[in-house]
Amino acid sequence: MSYCVNCGVELGASLKECPLCNTEVINPKSPDIDASPYFPTRNEEIKPVSKLELAMIITAMLVSISLLSGLINIFIGRGVFWSLYVLGASAMLWVWFVLPLLVKVIPPWTKLAVNVSAVALYVLIIAFATNGIDWFLSLALPILLSAVVIILIASFIVRDGRCSILQRLLVILTSIAVFAVIAEYFADLYFIEMWAPAWSVLIFAICMGMAIPIIIVLSRPSLREEVRKRFHI
Repeated sequence: MSYCVNCGVELGASLKECPLCNTEVINPKSPDIDASPYFPTRNEEIKPVSKLELAMIITAMLVSISLLSGLINIFIGRGVFWSLYVLGASAMLWVWFVLPLLVKVIPPWTKLAVNVSAVALYVLIIAFATNGIDWFLSLALPILLSAVVIILIASFIVRDGRCSILQRLLVILTSIAVFAVIAEYFADLYFIEMWAPAWSVLIFAICMGMAIPIIIVLSRPSLREEVRKRFHI
């Protein structure tokens, strides 16, 4: 039994409005057929973002930042061309993020060479801006080339995807240890003209201290299987 909310007249179960005051009868338990559903009745797929449009947006942002930095540098630079750093960083970021959007397939070795070249170009711009082409040729360039060689060797070792996580971790630790020694070698030759290993020995010892247990685990099948079960690797 229900009553009109306006005049209090008793209402029948099938009435849609009050017979006395014509007030609409609302039953909170009955479904509202005309109401819009809470959730969409059909699945609508979201269209993927166009890579070309995304590349254009990022390019416009980088170009705008470079131009604004150049204009500010011209008016308040006071003879210091700091905008070259921004220009070089923008070019490097463009190569890293925009170029893969424009080119469908880039071979891994080509991608590595292009990315390293972008870093080398950025460091070269810094060298020109600071009148330090000597440290670029004697310090930065050898370290960059050493990093490329180490990355290429490490990538060649794990290229087929059959290496386990422990084997990849061993390759990474070894690469870090070797790179630290090489980096300090070139740094010492540039600054003190002789090799005096110091901090690289610490990094080498830490990496090797972590690598030796991994080698032991990999050399013993039973221990390797136990580690795989316990750590799900």
